Order: sequence, then structure tokens, then C-alpha cells
Amino acid sequence: MIHFYCFYNNKNIIISDFPSKVVKARFGHKYELVNSVKDLDSVEIIKTKLLKSYPNFVFVEVYQPKRVPISPEGRKKISDSKIGLKRDAATRAKISATMKGKSNFQGKKHNPFTKQIMAEKKIGNDHVKDTVWAYNPDTSKEIRVKDRRSIPFNYLKGRDYEAMEPLLLSAKNRR
Repeated sequence: MIHFYCFYNNKNIIISDFPSKVVKARFGHKYELVNSVKDLDSVEIIKTKLLKSYPNFVFVEVYQPKRVPISPEGRKKISDSKIGLKRDAATRAKISATMKGKSNFQGKKHNPFTKQIMAEKKIGNDHVKDTVWAYNPDTSKEIRVKDRRSIPFNYLKGRDYEAMEPLLLSAKNRR
């Protein structure tokens, strides 16, 4: 959409396809929207009509630049120029801060076929067979041990459900 903006203070009529925010920032906030057209062919017709109404005004045409697609060779050059460059610490810190707490699978679900494959893979998986949980109430650490006799000093048999309760409640809320 091409708009015609009239600026009375400097006697300009701006013809532009930029959004009004950009025109305000570039030319000032005191303007009047005179006309709007959809295609570039109509601009000359509207321009001649406005010349009669605004004879002392200067017409300024400002259009967004046309995007030229980048050729595959150009893309390859850009890619090659970026290889081996490391981001500075400030940029890495910003990226890290924005990615904190985000999961790659958040908001997604496995389909039944994938669930079946995962279940079949777990059949025969006995790496936790004959093990028990033990926790240390002083440090709130939990470990798995092979049998009751190998529980370390200061550890108690079982899991610390008071420490686990917030995690269990958040897991219920996610379902």
C-alpha cells in the first residue's frame, strides 16, 4: 500500500510504502494522510491531481528497497566467511539467558507408534534391577545402591518424598 503524507510545516508531500511509524520517525509527527493506493501505476495519476491542490509543495518519493534473492554461490560465500568465527562472551551470555528453562520437546507429545518403539527398547533393560534408593537428609542427595547392606553412612533407605513433592506436583500439573 502506497500512502501520500502531507507535511505542512516544510511543504512536502511524501509518497511512501513504508509503515506510518517509519515515516513519523523519519519526517516528523505532524502530517496529514492525503491518499492511499494499492499499486505503483496509480501514483502518477494521484500526483497530478495533488499538484493542483498543493501547487507549492515538493513531492518526495521514498520506497522500500526491493529484496534481491541471494544466489546459491553468494550463500556459499557468506557461509564460508562465517565458519570458524566465535561469538564473543557477551553474545554467548545473551543466548544462554534466553535459552534457560527451554526444552526442545516442550509442548510436544510422542505419537503411539513412537511410544511402542520406546517400550520395546526398554524390555530387558535391567540396569536398575535389584537396586534401592538411598538419600542423605543433610545434603538432600539421592543415590541408587545395589543392596541395603551397601547404603553409605548418613544415608537412609528410600527416597526423600518431602524433597520430591514439589517435583511430583509440577509433573501432575504438566499433564
